[in-house]
Amino acid sequence: MAQVGKGDLAHAFKRGKDAAELGERPEDCPYPVGDPCRAAWLRGYKAGSR
Repeated sequence: MAQVGKGDLAHAFKRGKDAAELGERPEDCPYPVGDPCRAAWLRGYKAGSR
């Protein structure tokens, strides 16, 4: 598995937040299960759906 940097996680978080604000569903997460970016995306999604 490739190394994931803080910048990658920040980018995934922002993408998740943007997705929530655009009305996308959490199932639309583009990252596979087990990828740390998936967790960041989902956290961003939660932050954007408040």
